Amino acid sequence: MKNSTTLFFILLISVATWTVSCEKNREVKFSGIYECAVEYHYWDMTPKNIDSNYVQELEIKQEGEMLYILGEEVPVSSVKDGQEFTKGFGQNYFSVSFINGKVHILKRSGGLGGGAGWTYIGTKRE
Repeated sequence: MKNSTTLFFILLISVATWTVSCEKNREVKFSGIYECAVEYHYWDMTPKNIDSNYVQELEIKQEGEMLYILGEEVPVSSVKDGQEFTKGFGQNYFSVSFINGKVHILKRSGGLGGGAGWTYIGTKRE
């Protein structure tokens, strides 16, 4: 009986270790250069409106458990498994998510006199 209990615990520990190591190997590396399609919209009180679409390279850096995206700090744990990270509200807002290998970003800034908004959708360069 003692041998079978010992064998059971050895198998249990082996399976647990294997599961943790597999999870670690499947971690997504978010840092890199992304080729993004960008939609830009600007408005103000004059009334002036500018709409523009263009392609931009976007660098996402990772230091430890923190991502740096367009001047914003984003905890890696906040975007794992397709989660959306958001910061701010109204005209001063930032959100980012990584879905199916693509980055999705919405950034808005402005005040009472006007503002601007950017939407980025991009794929990581290999």
